[in-house]
Amino acid sequence: MSTNKPDPVAHMSDLQDLEQRFDLKLEKLKNEILRWMLAQTLTLIGAMAAFKLFG
Repeated sequence: MSTNKPDPVAHMSDLQDLEQRFDLKLEKLKNEILRWMLAQTLTLIGAMAAFKLFG
């Protein structure tokens, strides 16, 4: 009596693989956002310093 049910262990492994890939992509996105925020902050600080020095 063989059934065609998917192997739950293999299915869990696929889910864990997808979760790891999702977490990695999410972490990369967070890092990209933080880099963008840092660049904006440094630009603002530079502009304020230039305005104070030359303004």
